[in-house]
Amino acid sequence: MLDRFKANSNEIVFVKGSSLENISKTILIKEGMRPSFAASVSEALVAADMRGADTHGASNLIQPYVDWIRNKKTNPDPILRKVQDFAAIANFDADNGLVTGFGKEAMNIAIDKAKKFGVGVVTIKNAGHSGAIGTHAMHAVQKDMIGMVMSAVNPIVVPTFGAEQRLGTNPIAVAAPAKNEADFLFDVATSTIAGGKAKLVELAEKKLGPYTIAAANGEPITDEVPLPDMTFEDILFLPFGGSRDSGSHKGYGFAMVAEIMSGILSGCESLMLKNSRDDSRGASNSHFFAAFNIAAGGDVEIFKSNMDQMLIKLKETKPSPGNKRVIYPGLLEREEEIFRAKNGIPLHKNTMEWFDSLSKQYDIEKIQRIFV
Repeated sequence: MLDRFKANSNEIVFVKGSSLENISKTILIKEGMRPSFAASVSEALVAADMRGADTHGASNLIQPYVDWIRNKKTNPDPILRKVQDFAAIANFDADNGLVTGFGKEAMNIAIDKAKKFGVGVVTIKNAGHSGAIGTHAMHAVQKDMIGMVMSAVNPIVVPTFGAEQRLGTNPIAVAAPAKNEADFLFDVATSTIAGGKAKLVELAEKKLGPYTIAAANGEPITDEVPLPDMTFEDILFLPFGGSRDSGSHKGYGFAMVAEIMSGILSGCESLMLKNSRDDSRGASNSHFFAAFNIAAGGDVEIFKSNMDQMLIKLKETKPSPGNKRVIYPGLLEREEEIFRAKNGIPLHKNTMEWFDSLSKQYDIEKIQRIFV
């Protein structure tokens, strides 16, 4: 993670992952979430924390999830209801529930279909936040398959040449297994910055990078600036690339791919066609899950060996001046997972205070600190 997203070391507290997961689950249950669903949500969030995706972990999302439950923006006791099932593809309604808690179930359905048909696809509508979609894609990797997940979310991003929000940060994730190397895991927003990272910049009291957001007239802001003092949903975020000259049409196009595959394919109109912020239930997101059975097209071990050769070749690439090494998507995440298993997950002191206040309110144990 870039330094602009990190808090100063004196503002960080390290905590044990299992303790963070258990306390997060307990808080969600106390707030009215079904225990089994709270367990699934907390498991997915802490898995993201362990890989260094702090924007989409319990460290950054339990607090808004609690707010959404209290404000009835999400259903704490949802049922994943099948709408349509046709061979390799199925469509589900999430009952205004967090797909953070349905992600593993959805990918497992796609995996079961892929075992039979070679590929399995699940689309979900009437859904809430998904957490880190790369976490869901990795479930396919554990079954020696390629996983793909996409989401269509509330519009806060302007299209290239536009001055109005039309698309969400619409993330795309792809995960593929390797043999001995760290598995490939590519999980990105199609905007210049994920919404959660913008909030981390604010928490760390740092600045957004150039070409992250646009001025009110749609022109990209080319300087480093603090997060604007306005409602987060009113900020004009840019598609990745930032400007047309730097390839923002590519980020714009990928955001449309996620909008089509997640939203329109699941039977929903595009979110740009309605004011989803006025939906008192808050269920406006749609999601796409796919599993590709490697064995259906060839030998799994050969695939994984070929993956290793490619990933090793990338790591052996001569670095450019000022850089220590070349990495690939998934390598840093695996290294961070190993580090955090030993040293703990970093929480901002403000986040720690929030957790402690709820522990006191509900008379439950505090998250276990690790002193490093």
